Amino acid sequence: MSHRHWCDFAGHYWECQGTAVRQFAGTTEPTPCMCVRHSVPMDEGDHNECPIELLACPKHRLQQIDQA
Repeated sequence: MSHRHWCDFAGHYWECQGTAVRQFAGTTEPTPCMCVRHSVPMDEGDHNECPIELLACPKHRLQQIDQA
């Protein structure tokens, strides 16, 4: 099930399919996206009203790392 993230580098929403790379958390491999309100994977249940994760999209991830 897809869900949205906010690309905090370029300022736009992007669709995720359940896993994403969180390089600032020290990972280089995709990890499951978790609901920050319910502490469960985003693909479990309806999280349309929950806060979304601020995370650079795949297109802008490397640009964000370069400018850090």
